[in-house]
Amino acid sequence: VPFKDGSIDVLVMENTFYDRQISRIYDLKGSERSRFNADAAANPQDTGAVHLDDNLRRSNLQAPLLVEQGLLRSMEHALWRDTSFLAGLGVMDYSLLVGVDREHNQLVVAIIDFIRTYTRDKQ
Repeated sequence: VPFKDGSIDVLVMENTFYDRQISRIYDLKGSERSRFNADAAANPQDTGAVHLDDNLRRSNLQAPLLVEQGLLRSMEHALWRDTSFLAGLGVMDYSLLVGVDREHNQLVVAIIDFIRTYTRDKQ
């Protein structure tokens, strides 16, 4: 795609939550720095609020998200392949988007965000 300073690559994918009744959304980066959304925590019934890493840690103390062992291994394997692929391209600064679908008793997971090349400012 042409851009004022050259070009950019665009990645387009399907809507992860299409046709799902998502009761809670988490944007996870694996970081503890500035990863708590106080507004989301104060309004737990707001299904559109985006919770962050520390929100998940805190909510897991009261109501942990449980995943069957076999499904957990399958999810870990898929995420490992995806993140290894991105690392091989020198890409970082992405999030793990997790939606809790209570109707189907499922977690809906995707890698999202502004995907950029690893540089010193991201260390």
